[in-house]
Amino acid sequence: SSTQARCFWSHILARHLKRAEEGAEVLRKTAEGEKFDPNPHYFLAEALKEGGKFDEAEHYARTAVSLTFSHKDKAQSEEMLSNVLIAQGKCEEGIQAGIRALENIFDPSIANGVAWGTYKHGGDLTRVEGLAERAKREATGDITILQTHIAILTRLGHWDRAVPEWRRWIASTNAQYLANNWPDDVLAFQDVASLGRMADLATIIEDAATDGIWSMIARACRVVSQGEAAATTTEEKFSDAGQVHLL
Repeated sequence: SSTQARCFWSHILARHLKRAEEGAEVLRKTAEGEKFDPNPHYFLAEALKEGGKFDEAEHYARTAVSLTFSHKDKAQSEEMLSNVLIAQGKCEEGIQAGIRALENIFDPSIANGVAWGTYKHGGDLTRVEGLAERAKREATGDITILQTHIAILTRLGHWDRAVPEWRRWIASTNAQYLANNWPDDVLAFQDVASLGRMADLATIIEDAATDGIWSMIARACRVVSQGEAAATTTEEKFSDAGQVHLL
């Protein structure tokens, strides 16, 4: 149908082409006139969220929730609402929406989205560590979900629990993965620095890494741990390390 086509095109524009404003305009009139189908509201919320228009996105996400009835569709709409709320800093309300999304069907990707959003936006990680752990357990081959649990454990200071997961993640990643995910992945490295565990992480990398990109990152960890180049921030050092693939 034309509505489905518009939803699909909006999603492509907003998520994949990074043209969120155009993606929103594709659906705005459709959503305003639609009182039964949740999809235009859901995908408009997505486009608005991608464009940083969180108040509007929340409105359409709530409308999508109210129009969905199946467990699967309800879960997806609640996940969208959760993501929008957390991005606004309404972390507790967003966590509650995420928990509702998982009431009837536990979907590791939804649980991961709630946990990662809470981590990234500074929410209460004790509320979502269990979700991240279960998602990791049920999606054993997903290294992005694994990284979320690592990040949460590290920020909570649970270093002994995090170490074997760091080893597994480092052994499973390559330059292309890091290039695609570095802006998010670097946050956990900064948390390691805050724990004063950079030398330990460098040793883990040297023991576990299978891709050459990690040698540069291990050196950056050593530099941070030794307090060298004091004028350069931890973030800058790791941003530089993450660009090695471009050289």
